[in-house]
Amino acid sequence: MAGFIVKNRNHITIGLAVCLLFAFSVRMANAQDSYQSEISADYYRSDDKDHNTNSNYALNAKIHLSPVSTAGHPFAEAAFLERIGNVQAFVIQSDFKSSSGIEASRSSYGAALTYAKPDLPVVLQATYSKRKGELKSPASGEATADTYGLGLAYFLDKNLLAGIKYTESEPIIINGTTPASASISKGTSKTKHYSLTAKYVKEHGDGTAYNIEGLLGVTEIDYSSKKSNRTYGIAGDYYFNQKFSLGGGLTLDTGDNKSSEGKTVSLGVTAFLNQQFAVIIGFNKFNADNDQGRDRDSYNVTMLLRF
Repeated sequence: MAGFIVKNRNHITIGLAVCLLFAFSVRMANAQDSYQSEISADYYRSDDKDHNTNSNYALNAKIHLSPVSTAGHPFAEAAFLERIGNVQAFVIQSDFKSSSGIEASRSSYGAALTYAKPDLPVVLQATYSKRKGELKSPASGEATADTYGLGLAYFLDKNLLAGIKYTESEPIIINGTTPASASISKGTSKTKHYSLTAKYVKEHGDGTAYNIEGLLGVTEIDYSSKKSNRTYGIAGDYYFNQKFSLGGGLTLDTGDNKSSEGKTVSLGVTAFLNQQFAVIIGFNKFNADNDQGRDRDSYNVTMLLRF
């Protein structure tokens, strides 16, 4: 992971991963209408109105518990429609730079399990991740955090899934100094997130379909004082065929943490060049509700390979 901290290496690593993914997918273009494994490379960047920037580089590997048939389904929804679970692992490197010159980096790794079977209406989820952050210049300091998550979902109908999820994270400040050479004392905070989710996919045949998702969430932060925010979200996708879809969404955040209050509008496109290789592009625009928050734009590009 150390190599990711050098930005030029970031671009080389992601570029190499993209080339390998595409080359491998071309060799498999005549494969059958099923897959069991996925590898993806992702780049994310956000810029706020004060010219602070954040960049993420991620690699993800996923193995499904049994082969996933894509016959007749939109490729992006096949695992959901077939009710096939998976195990996955990921690594993420993040780089932050503020307009005032402060720089920071963060590395994360984790794993997740989604247990689902075609003959079971129940879906179980478990996640774990660990991250370590470092202030570089002109301040210094380190922090670590472990995040755990559990989820339970139930198919109310053939293609309608409703679920609940709980995650908890407890960042720990190890040590640090400010630009004025003042020390940062060791401390901890705790973040809890509760959510209710729903997902429905309606197929029309020949790969055409639409997807609707809803979210109701509560985030609680306990540091020097307790703060609680509520999140309401709705999103959808329309699949023109098995390979291509357009999507959008709206999320509202409100509560005690004023810096998070606002509205986020999302747009996205997914394009499978063949049954194995896909390009996913997303754009998000956040408009803060008050002066404590910062308007920001973000985008992400994902390259996905299945085999």
